[in-house]
Amino acid sequence: MSANPLGMAGRLGEKARKTQIIGVRDWPLCDRCMRTRKILFVLTQLMFWPALVLIPGVLIARLVIGHPSGVLGGFLGLGFVLLFSSPFVFYAASMTRLVQARASEDGASVIVNRPHRNFSDEAVDS
Repeated sequence: MSANPLGMAGRLGEKARKTQIIGVRDWPLCDRCMRTRKILFVLTQLMFWPALVLIPGVLIARLVIGHPSGVLGGFLGLGFVLLFSSPFVFYAASMTRLVQARASEDGASVIVNRPHRNFSDEAVDS
């Protein structure tokens, strides 16, 4: 397997052409999944916005005091860690990740891996 960027781009393009996207509205989530989703979205907000304030704040503080400071460096590092880790938490809260569903090969239906019992009962009834 080569690490050729053009080959990798070609494989990504192939995968993108094969990917099926199905719009599903009013997907039923159990209470635990809904609570997990809300908590992760709040955590994302608590990571992203303070990081956007912290990074320029530290840089401005560095300019004001006029000399390097280890404490400011620590806060700057914390800001970058929070900023760059918030997308991973946001992805964990996505519907794709929570419901673990995928489109069938022909794109006519949705296949759900390990569905919740209440979801299975509701899907059978409809």
